[in-house]
Amino acid sequence: MWTLMTALQLLWATFMATPSVGSQTGLAAVYGLPGDRLAGGPLACTGQPLRQDELVCAHRTLPCGTQILVQSRRSGRLATCHVLDRGPYGARLASGRFVIKLRPEERGTWRGIVDLSPAVANMLGTNGNEPVRMLYLRPGAPLEVPGLQPLPSRRLHKPARVEPPARSRPRRPVA
Repeated sequence: MWTLMTALQLLWATFMATPSVGSQTGLAAVYGLPGDRLAGGPLACTGQPLRQDELVCAHRTLPCGTQILVQSRRSGRLATCHVLDRGPYGARLASGRFVIKLRPEERGTWRGIVDLSPAVANMLGTNGNEPVRMLYLRPGAPLEVPGLQPLPSRRLHKPARVEPPARSRPRRPVA
């Protein structure tokens, strides 16, 4: 178990050193619970309603379909999901009042950086606001890992069929 955690932390550190990979740290909340009318539906990228078992999230700026690696800062658990929806839009005013904020120039401080579906929240072991770290590939940026050579872009040819060598002695049946 410790070996897996060490490998994941090493992978996380490698990708963090790559300029094509972005990260964010902040609060994550759960959305799409029964009765949440704003989750999925016509506002989602696909227009489909959100299902409880989908590994998806809502982010304000990342393109729909972006794959995200989310790590709970409390438990250290990891989960992957993709952006399906826009949000979170909940914000607090200086007075402490809760409002919906759609644009950055509006008053209030956004409470979270991402909303997680119930399935992702379950993988992280949370059911409320959770401090998380997100890791994602920057839109339009090729993945460049230090020390890893890119594959050549030439066209691959179909390999020629190779016939097995002829046997000099006939096989004997096994008794």
